[in-house]
Amino acid sequence: MSCVLLIFQAIVSSTVFAKNYELNLSLCETKTDCKTCIENISVMLRVDEALKTVTASGRSNTGERVEEILARCTLKSVADWQCEEFRGLIVVTNGKLSYSPRQQMLGKGIEISQK
Repeated sequence: MSCVLLIFQAIVSSTVFAKNYELNLSLCETKTDCKTCIENISVMLRVDEALKTVTASGRSNTGERVEEILARCTLKSVADWQCEEFRGLIVVTNGKLSYSPRQQMLGKGIEISQK
């Protein structure tokens, strides 16, 4: 019975310090104010403060489920963190998510917009 209790405590403590954020991006033709979209992308970001990780999950172009732990992240808390990924910078400040694309993506006739 104590083994079950330890597993339950591990699950509870992990979820207490975890939060999900949804990142919705549109890849659009430049100079269209993102009205001519090429592709829409939705990624779920799970922040686990206890493990100091951010995990991204979503679907590939072929519909396959993809999940990966992001490598270049700095976590202060579940409400304040940043990751340099997805060809840009993801920043969460006071629980509000923002995305800034890298400039080199904009030079290829594509702009990225957070929806």
